[in-house]
Amino acid sequence: TGGRTPISGALHALILLAVLLGLGPLAERIPLAVLAGILVKVGVDIIDWRLLKHVVQAPRADVTIMAVVCAMTVLADLIMAVAVGLVLASVLFVKRMAELELTNMRIITGQIPESPLTSEEAAVLGRHEGRIILIHIDGPMSFGSAKDMVRRLEGVSRWNSFAVVVLDLSAVPTIDGTAALAVEDMIHMAESHQQHLVLVGMQSAVTDVLEGLGVLRLVPPGHHHASRLDALHHAARLVTSSVSS
Repeated sequence: TGGRTPISGALHALILLAVLLGLGPLAERIPLAVLAGILVKVGVDIIDWRLLKHVVQAPRADVTIMAVVCAMTVLADLIMAVAVGLVLASVLFVKRMAELELTNMRIITGQIPESPLTSEEAAVLGRHEGRIILIHIDGPMSFGSAKDMVRRLEGVSRWNSFAVVVLDLSAVPTIDGTAALAVEDMIHMAESHQQHLVLVGMQSAVTDVLEGLGVLRLVPPGHHHASRLDALHHAARLVTSSVSS
Protein backbone atom coordinates (compact mmCIF):
# COMPACT_ATOMS: atom_id res chain seq x y z
CA THR A 1 0.00 0.00 0.00
CA GLY A 2 2.97 2.29 0.47
CA GLY A 3 1.95 3.21 4.01
CA ARG A 4 4.86 3.92 6.34
CA THR A 5 3.21 5.21 9.51
CA PRO A 6 2.17 3.15 12.58
CA ILE A 7 -1.44 3.56 11.44
CA SER A 8 -0.74 1.56 8.27
CA GLY A 9 0.74 -1.26 10.33
CA ALA A 10 -2.30 -1.29 12.62
CA LEU A 11 -4.62 -1.31 9.59
CA HIS A 12 -2.77 -4.29 8.12
CA ALA A 13 -3.12 -6.14 11.42
CA LEU A 14 -6.86 -5.43 11.56
CA ILE A 15 -7.36 -6.68 8.01
CA LEU A 16 -5.49 -9.91 8.77
CA LEU A 17 -7.55 -10.36 11.94
CA ALA A 18 -10.76 -9.90 9.95
CA VAL A 19 -9.61 -12.50 7.43
CA LEU A 20 -8.85 -14.98 10.20
CA LEU A 21 -12.17 -14.38 11.99
CA GLY A 22 -14.59 -14.58 9.07
CA LEU A 23 -13.47 -12.99 5.84
CA GLY A 24 -11.56 -16.05 4.71
CA PRO A 25 -13.89 -16.74 1.76
CA LEU A 26 -13.08 -13.30 0.35
CA ALA A 27 -9.36 -13.97 0.65
CA GLU A 28 -9.80 -17.20 -1.31
CA ARG A 29 -10.59 -15.12 -4.40
CA ILE A 30 -7.14 -13.52 -4.35
CA PRO A 31 -4.98 -15.26 -7.01
CA LEU A 32 -2.06 -17.26 -5.63
CA ALA A 33 0.25 -15.41 -8.02
CA VAL A 34 -0.66 -12.14 -6.31
CA LEU A 35 -0.05 -13.61 -2.85
CA ALA A 36 3.27 -15.02 -4.04
CA GLY A 37 4.28 -11.61 -5.35
CA ILE A 38 3.41 -9.98 -2.02
CA LEU A 39 5.40 -12.64 -0.18
CA VAL A 40 8.45 -12.08 -2.38
CA LYS A 41 8.21 -8.29 -1.91
CA VAL A 42 7.95 -8.62 1.87
CA GLY A 43 10.85 -11.07 1.93
CA VAL A 44 13.06 -8.74 -0.10
CA ASP A 45 12.17 -5.75 2.10
CA ILE A 46 13.14 -7.47 5.37
CA ILE A 47 16.60 -8.42 4.10
CA ASP A 48 19.31 -6.21 5.57
CA TRP A 49 21.16 -5.52 2.32
CA ARG A 50 23.59 -3.16 4.04
CA LEU A 51 24.70 -5.95 6.38
CA LEU A 52 25.05 -8.43 3.53
CA LYS A 53 27.51 -6.09 1.82
CA HIS A 54 29.77 -6.34 4.88
CA VAL A 55 29.08 -9.96 5.80
CA VAL A 56 32.74 -10.90 5.26
CA GLN A 57 33.86 -8.32 7.82
CA ALA A 58 31.03 -9.05 10.30
CA PRO A 59 31.73 -11.01 13.51
CA ARG A 60 31.70 -14.76 12.93
CA ALA A 61 29.13 -15.35 15.65
CA ASP A 62 26.67 -12.94 14.03
CA VAL A 63 27.17 -14.49 10.60
CA THR A 64 26.73 -17.99 12.06
CA ILE A 65 23.41 -17.03 13.66
CA MET A 66 22.22 -15.50 10.40
CA ALA A 67 23.18 -18.65 8.47
CA VAL A 68 21.42 -20.90 10.99
CA VAL A 69 18.24 -18.82 10.82
CA CYS A 70 18.28 -18.90 7.01
CA ALA A 71 18.78 -22.68 7.03
CA MET A 72 15.99 -23.18 9.57
CA THR A 73 13.66 -21.04 7.45
CA VAL A 74 14.24 -23.28 4.44
CA LEU A 75 14.42 -26.65 6.21
CA ALA A 76 11.75 -26.08 8.87
CA ASP A 77 9.55 -22.99 8.97
CA LEU A 78 9.74 -19.28 9.70
CA ILE A 79 8.36 -19.54 13.25
CA MET A 80 10.97 -22.13 14.23
CA ALA A 81 13.72 -20.08 12.59
CA VAL A 82 12.75 -16.94 14.51
CA ALA A 83 12.64 -18.86 17.80
CA VAL A 84 16.06 -20.44 17.23
CA GLY A 85 17.49 -17.07 16.19
CA LEU A 86 16.21 -15.37 19.33
CA VAL A 87 17.69 -18.08 21.57
CA LEU A 88 21.09 -17.99 19.85
CA ALA A 89 21.19 -14.18 19.87
CA SER A 90 20.29 -14.13 23.57
CA VAL A 91 23.06 -16.60 24.43
CA LEU A 92 25.57 -14.56 22.42
CA PHE A 93 24.46 -11.34 24.13
CA VAL A 94 24.84 -12.88 27.60
CA LYS A 95 28.32 -14.15 26.70
CA ARG A 96 29.45 -10.74 25.47
CA MET A 97 28.01 -8.98 28.52
CA ALA A 98 29.78 -11.45 30.82
CA GLU A 99 33.09 -10.76 29.09
CA LEU A 100 32.52 -7.01 29.44
CA GLU A 101 31.66 -7.33 33.14
CA LEU A 102 34.81 -9.36 33.78
CA THR A 103 36.85 -6.70 31.99
CA ASN A 104 35.35 -4.05 34.28
CA MET A 105 36.46 -5.96 37.38
CA ARG A 106 39.77 -4.57 38.67
CA ILE A 107 41.82 -6.26 41.39
CA ILE A 108 44.15 -3.66 42.89
CA THR A 109 46.85 -4.38 45.45
CA GLY A 110 49.17 -1.43 44.89
CA GLN A 111 50.19 1.20 42.35
CA ILE A 112 48.94 0.28 38.86
CA PRO A 113 48.59 2.28 35.63
CA GLU A 114 45.16 3.71 34.78
CA SER A 115 43.92 3.09 38.29
CA PRO A 116 40.41 4.27 39.21
CA LEU A 117 41.79 5.46 42.57
CA THR A 118 42.53 9.05 43.46
CA SER A 119 46.06 9.97 44.49
CA GLU A 120 45.06 9.99 48.16
CA GLU A 121 43.37 6.60 47.90
CA ALA A 122 46.36 5.16 46.06
CA ALA A 123 48.68 6.50 48.76
CA VAL A 124 46.71 4.76 51.51
CA LEU A 125 46.71 1.50 49.57
CA GLY A 126 50.39 1.88 48.72
CA ARG A 127 51.40 2.25 52.38
CA HIS A 128 49.88 -1.16 53.04
CA GLU A 129 50.73 -2.85 49.77
CA GLY A 130 50.42 -6.60 50.07
CA ARG A 131 48.07 -6.36 53.05
CA ILE A 132 44.99 -4.72 51.48
CA ILE A 133 43.35 -5.94 48.29
CA LEU A 134 40.76 -3.74 46.58
CA ILE A 135 38.16 -5.29 44.26
CA HIS A 136 36.68 -2.54 42.08
CA ILE A 137 33.71 -3.40 39.84
CA ASP A 138 32.54 -0.82 37.31
CA GLY A 139 29.24 -1.65 35.63
CA PRO A 140 26.31 -4.03 36.13
CA MET A 141 26.74 -7.46 37.69
CA SER A 142 24.72 -10.32 36.21
CA PHE A 143 24.48 -14.09 36.31
CA GLY A 144 26.61 -14.39 33.18
CA SER A 145 29.82 -13.34 34.94
CA ALA A 146 29.04 -14.15 38.59
CA LYS A 147 30.88 -17.47 38.86
CA ASP A 148 33.81 -16.27 36.75
CA MET A 149 34.30 -13.30 39.10
CA VAL A 150 34.61 -15.64 42.09
CA ARG A 151 36.97 -17.93 40.18
CA ARG A 152 39.12 -14.95 39.26
CA LEU A 153 39.48 -14.04 42.92
CA GLU A 154 40.32 -17.63 43.82
CA GLY A 155 43.15 -17.45 41.30
CA VAL A 156 44.77 -14.36 42.87
CA SER A 157 48.31 -15.19 43.95
CA ARG A 158 49.26 -14.71 47.62
CA TRP A 159 45.59 -14.33 48.57
CA ASN A 160 46.31 -15.55 52.11
CA SER A 161 48.77 -12.70 52.67
CA PHE A 162 46.05 -10.04 52.56
CA ALA A 163 44.54 -9.00 55.87
CA VAL A 164 41.68 -6.88 54.48
CA VAL A 165 39.48 -7.27 51.40
CA VAL A 166 37.82 -4.04 50.22
CA LEU A 167 34.87 -4.72 47.91
CA ASP A 168 34.00 -1.57 45.95
CA LEU A 169 30.46 -1.67 44.52
CA SER A 170 30.02 2.09 44.26
CA ALA A 171 30.08 1.98 40.43
CA VAL A 172 27.65 -0.95 40.11
CA PRO A 173 24.23 0.35 38.93
CA THR A 174 22.36 -2.98 38.99
CA ILE A 175 22.83 -6.52 40.25
CA ASP A 176 20.76 -9.66 39.84
CA GLY A 177 20.15 -12.49 42.29
CA THR A 178 22.91 -14.77 41.03
CA ALA A 179 25.49 -11.98 41.13
CA ALA A 180 24.33 -11.07 44.66
CA LEU A 181 25.04 -14.65 45.73
CA ALA A 182 28.48 -14.27 44.14
CA VAL A 183 29.05 -11.30 46.46
CA GLU A 184 28.03 -13.59 49.32
CA ASP A 185 30.63 -16.12 48.13
CA MET A 186 33.27 -13.37 48.19
CA ILE A 187 32.33 -12.55 51.78
CA HIS A 188 32.53 -16.21 52.82
CA MET A 189 35.84 -16.53 50.99
CA ALA A 190 37.30 -13.69 53.06
CA GLU A 191 35.90 -15.19 56.27
CA SER A 192 37.40 -18.60 55.51
CA HIS A 193 40.85 -16.99 55.30
CA GLN A 194 40.34 -14.95 58.50
CA GLN A 195 40.32 -11.73 56.50
CA HIS A 196 38.36 -8.57 57.25
CA LEU A 197 35.91 -7.50 54.55
CA VAL A 198 35.02 -3.84 54.03
CA LEU A 199 32.19 -2.85 51.69
CA VAL A 200 32.19 0.41 49.74
CA GLY A 201 29.07 2.35 48.77
CA MET A 202 26.12 0.89 46.92
CA GLN A 203 23.36 2.41 44.85
CA SER A 204 19.79 1.89 46.03
CA ALA A 205 18.99 -0.80 43.45
CA VAL A 206 22.00 -2.84 44.54
CA THR A 207 21.25 -2.33 48.24
CA ASP A 208 17.67 -3.55 47.80
CA VAL A 209 18.79 -6.80 46.16
CA LEU A 210 21.55 -7.53 48.69
CA GLU A 211 19.27 -6.74 51.62
CA GLY A 212 16.49 -8.88 50.19
CA LEU A 213 18.79 -11.89 49.93
CA GLY A 214 20.31 -11.32 53.36
CA VAL A 215 23.82 -10.70 52.02
CA LEU A 216 24.34 -7.42 53.90
CA ARG A 217 23.76 -9.18 57.22
CA LEU A 218 27.05 -10.98 56.66
CA VAL A 219 29.00 -7.69 56.67
CA PRO A 220 30.09 -6.77 60.23
CA PRO A 221 28.75 -3.48 61.66
CA GLY A 222 30.96 -0.53 60.80
CA HIS A 223 32.49 -2.31 57.80
CA HIS A 224 30.30 -0.55 55.24
CA HIS A 225 31.40 2.92 54.04
CA ALA A 226 29.90 5.36 51.58
CA SER A 227 33.24 6.52 50.18
CA ARG A 228 36.22 4.49 49.01
CA LEU A 229 38.67 6.70 50.88
CA ASP A 230 36.90 6.09 54.20
CA ALA A 231 36.88 2.37 53.47
CA LEU A 232 40.61 2.36 52.75
CA HIS A 233 41.36 4.30 55.94
CA HIS A 234 39.29 1.77 57.86
CA ALA A 235 41.17 -1.06 56.15
CA ALA A 236 44.47 0.56 57.11
CA ARG A 237 43.39 0.69 60.76
CA LEU A 238 42.41 -2.97 60.62
CA VAL A 239 45.83 -3.86 59.20
CA THR A 240 47.57 -1.87 61.93
CA SER A 241 45.50 -3.48 64.67
CA SER A 242 46.12 -6.97 63.31
CA VAL A 243 49.88 -6.34 63.26
CA SER A 244 49.94 -4.94 66.80
CA SER A 245 47.89 -7.86 68.12
